[in-house]
Amino acid sequence: MPSLGLGAIAAIYNRIIGTQYAPMAHISLKLLPLIWFSKRDDSTPRRVASQVSFLSSVKPAQSCFPLITISIAGAVDIYGGSASLLLCFLGRLIFCFEIDGIFAFTAFLMAIVAWNVRGLGNPNTTRALKDAIMKFNPKVVFLSETKKKHRYLERLKTKNRFTWRFYVDPRGLTGGLTLWWTEGISVTILKDSINFIDTLLSLNGEEPWQCTFLYGPPNAADKQLFWEKLHLLRNDPSSKWCIIGDVNIVADQSEKEGGNPINSNQAKWFLDFTDVAGMIELPIKGGNFTWSNMRSNEEAIAERLDKILISGEWSSTFPKAIGILEAAVASNHNPIIIQLQGLKKRRKKDFKFESRWLLEEECFSKVNEAWLDNSRNNSQINLNRNLRHTRVKLQKWSGKKSRTSREGGSKMNSE
Repeated sequence: MPSLGLGAIAAIYNRIIGTQYAPMAHISLKLLPLIWFSKRDDSTPRRVASQVSFLSSVKPAQSCFPLITISIAGAVDIYGGSASLLLCFLGRLIFCFEIDGIFAFTAFLMAIVAWNVRGLGNPNTTRALKDAIMKFNPKVVFLSETKKKHRYLERLKTKNRFTWRFYVDPRGLTGGLTLWWTEGISVTILKDSINFIDTLLSLNGEEPWQCTFLYGPPNAADKQLFWEKLHLLRNDPSSKWCIIGDVNIVADQSEKEGGNPINSNQAKWFLDFTDVAGMIELPIKGGNFTWSNMRSNEEAIAERLDKILISGEWSSTFPKAIGILEAAVASNHNPIIIQLQGLKKRRKKDFKFESRWLLEEECFSKVNEAWLDNSRNNSQINLNRNLRHTRVKLQKWSGKKSRTSREGGSKMNSE
């Protein structure tokens, strides 16, 4: 299969993303790096060259994005587990799809990059940062442990073509937070500290959502109070909230390889926070671990310290959002990326308990199911979680009853 030059690739890009969605027949191209294979046994991502054939490009009736079907030519070598593929045009990620024979994927609305850089004085770090920005074309970049002050960071911001910024200076030679963003996205700073920058984000004038860029306390003595108070940042219990960054806690033994067992107290503080705040972890494609001690053999340790946490309301607004793990270069942390595939506009529907449900035995069984899990000692956590579970179970149950009733009525009418 022949390789295509940048001009041909640009033409394909314009044809896919532009106003024309005519079918395309078996166009092949080869790029380096074109495909990203990840989740090896040693959790180290790698890039490989491969050939991809576009079989068709069509625009669904109810979508502003085209669906593209592709096939992969040649042998594929994957080291166990699942793998993700990232397709780049002109060095910028615009599609994501998973290995599953024939694929479909859509263009991304925006990206957010978060990275604990462990100091920005290293030329390799600044080069890796520039490469990540070129690849993912993020509208927002969050950097922690910059160990640099405004003047240096402003020069770097200008070089990477960002318009706006907010900084939290390091304390001595440690810490330091940086937030850059571009035109087209509105960022309102709500609160900041040495451990976070709390914001409201709004893309193209859409309804804003809360995003907290996090650098969890590295010192054990500071962790408990921080995680006990973090839920207070949430503006409204029903608001859309996303947290991204280095949490500096391993929440489960499966999130660590090598070294000593995890600290169970720290894990409990983190899990208690997610329960109280109603947050879940957005899976990150590309590997199990986001930090390593950069050693080999018996001394090697790897942990999942960097996470993306989202509320149910945020997930409903961005149902196709994905997390991506980028390669670790010049830092012992991997950059993590949120890609948003489109904004799902929904009219907010309040939960209302219907008194007629009390006449049905199944209603009581759903409530009992929601209150069965009382594994934690904190009664306030149990109450919040069980109330939330009760609402979800009753919503699903009532929705299923409504669908069954409608289907039954349709059958009677047809007869």
